Amino acid sequence: MELNRIRFAIDDIRAIPDEERPLLIALAFALNEITVLNKLVAISSHFSPGPNYVVQAELAQAMILARALFGKLSEFWALVQKGYLKSTLTARYSNVLPETARSALASLKQHFGKKSLTNTIRNTMAFHFSLEHAGMEIPEGLPGEELAIYLHPTVGNSLYQFAELLMNVSLYEKIAPADPEKASAAVFDELSKVVGDVTEFGQWLVVEILAKNLGDARLQALMDVVELPDPPRYESLSLPFFVQMPTRSPPHGA
Repeated sequence: MELNRIRFAIDDIRAIPDEERPLLIALAFALNEITVLNKLVAISSHFSPGPNYVVQAELAQAMILARALFGKLSEFWALVQKGYLKSTLTARYSNVLPETARSALASLKQHFGKKSLTNTIRNTMAFHFSLEHAGMEIPEGLPGEELAIYLHPTVGNSLYQFAELLMNVSLYEKIAPADPEKASAAVFDELSKVVGDVTEFGQWLVVEILAKNLGDARLQALMDVVELPDPPRYESLSLPFFVQMPTRSPPHGA
């Protein structure tokens, strides 16, 4: 795998105007977090063969990561609104962004301009622990195997499965009542669409800010290619929930 690398001198970063540098850095920082979380969500969907409770634990893990990603996407949009749409930078960059980036921005405006799963999950499950959401009526017919707690003395191997089930059912009832599979699919479909639009717009805005302030010639001079030997294939990766953890050291003085 070949990676195109741009290595800056400190003066290159300082050359970005004060009114643009914070947005550039915050955008790139946000894109890093979204990239990592999106990768973890995808890998965590490769469920392990084994008992149903192992699969359910890994599904819970995938949903936990997805909720965190929904929250970060919502925060990304708040950053774009404050740092770009409500600033003078819109006039400077809107016409130089490629059509794909402008289309992605239009899609994000439409998505966040109405009630969406992204906002619902952000406000009730991602960055908040909502008592109102947790207090919704418990439906009949829930699978008894999932109304469980799995406990283990090592950190990282305990799972309160019943809470995952009840909170997710509460969410699914708002999306597709009585059809949890359809609701779950809707969650991940929306996540994929918003991640794609955020990445397309965010990456191009970063590139255009750099190009406009440093110039194409300087960017080319800063660029080289690095080789990454034998990265693992995506299809071969998984993220088990239950893992052998090192035994914790006894408290000091015990």
